[in-house]
Amino acid sequence: LPEMLRGNTLPRLVRENSPLQHFGAKGGVDYEHLIKNAWFSMGIWQKPRLRKDWNSLNDPDATHIRSMNAFFDTMFAISITHLGIELRAGQNLKALHDWCQDFGIIVSLWLCTADYSSRFDNDDLSHKIFWGVYGMGTLGMMMHTTGGYESENASYFSLCLAGIYLLLALHYFRNAVALPRCTFFCSLLGSILLTYASIAFYGYYSNADRFYMFWILACGYPLYLAATVTVRWIVANLWYHGNTRDIAHRLDLPLHIEFHINRFSSFA
Repeated sequence: LPEMLRGNTLPRLVRENSPLQHFGAKGGVDYEHLIKNAWFSMGIWQKPRLRKDWNSLNDPDATHIRSMNAFFDTMFAISITHLGIELRAGQNLKALHDWCQDFGIIVSLWLCTADYSSRFDNDDLSHKIFWGVYGMGTLGMMMHTTGGYESENASYFSLCLAGIYLLLALHYFRNAVALPRCTFFCSLLGSILLTYASIAFYGYYSNADRFYMFWILACGYPLYLAATVTVRWIVANLWYHGNTRDIAHRLDLPLHIEFHINRFSSFA
C-alpha cells in the first residue's frame, strides 16, 4: 500500500464494466484520499507511539484517530444521569452520599481514560480490541450504577471497574516496554492504575470494606495526580540531583490539549 500511494497507483475498487465503474467520478469520490485516510493505511497492528512530545507540541496530529471516544463519553454521561435520577428520587443524605461516591468514581475513571487517550490513543486493530473490551466494561458499570455501596449492584459495579482499570494498566505497561522514552512515566501510571484495579477487586469481594474502597476510588484522579507529581519530584531530586526543566521533561509527557478540549466539550 505505501508503494501504491507513493506511485499514485491505486487498486481498482470495482470491476471493469461494472455498473459502479463510473460511480466515483459522478459522485465525486476521491479514492486516493479514501485509502490514505483509512484506519488501516498506517498498518493494521501498529507499535505503540506517543502522540505529542515536548518538541512536537505545535505539530499537527496527522494520525488517524477515529475511535469510539464519543460513544464512551455518552455512556458515562448516561451513567451520571442515572445517578441524578436516583438522587432526586431519594432526596436524603444517604442518596446524596451515594451520588457523590459514584460520581467521583465515574469521573475519575473517565479522566484517567482521557489522559491515556491524549497521549497514546490510536486507530489500529490493537486499540479497536482495547476499546471494544473497554466498552463492555463500561456497559457493565452503567447497568449497575444505582443502589449505593450496600446494594447488590455495587459488587458487579466494582468488578467491572476493576476490569477497566486493569485494562488501562496493561496498556500503560505495554507502552513502557515498547517506548523507552515513556518507560518511567508509563510504569508509574500503570502501577497506580493496577493499584486501583486491586482496590476495586477487593471491593467486589468485601462487603464490609466496600465503603472505604469506593471512597478511595472516588478520589482516584486527585490521588493519581498527587502521586505522579510527588514521585516525579522525588526521582528528579534524588536520582538526577536537581529538578531542572530538562529533567522534568525527561520524566513527564505532555497532554494533547486540543484532544482534551474536544473530550471535555463532548462530555459536557
